[in-house]
Amino acid sequence: RIAPTDLMTHVLKSGDRAVESDIDCLMQYGLYSVVGFVMRLFFTAAAASIALAGLPIRSVMAKPFLYVISLSHTGEYQQCMRNAKEALKKVGINNFYDDVVSEQNRAGKISGYSADEFLSVEVECDQKMGVTAFGVAGLDNDLTYDTYQKLLDMEW
Repeated sequence: RIAPTDLMTHVLKSGDRAVESDIDCLMQYGLYSVVGFVMRLFFTAAAASIALAGLPIRSVMAKPFLYVISLSHTGEYQQCMRNAKEALKKVGINNFYDDVVSEQNRAGKISGYSADEFLSVEVECDQKMGVTAFGVAGLDNDLTYDTYQKLLDMEW
């Protein structure tokens, strides 16, 4: 038995018998099924492309809006995170992801989303840098900006 890497050498230098046909070679080395699979896959994909080309398909594009700001903060990050969570609840963000807290870096992050709207908010408190940053993202520009403005106007 000849290794598949020697397939072409064997076929071309076959002196003791006639040169085998391509299909015989492929079957002998177990490559026939692989080639057949690839060919079937190619023709199936081509047929699907042709079939779908006739359908009137409109692309769907979500256009998320994002408002982000970074503010100076002189307090402790734990207090910032507690205040941020309360502020988020006041604007209707009641579903929170796990808070990420780094005691070593004196920083934390709260992420939440609205169960009723396509709206999410993330607040980061970094005591070491003295910064609080938050971002509001949503699919409805008016609602996203209103939520952003409410959070910006609050004392927290």
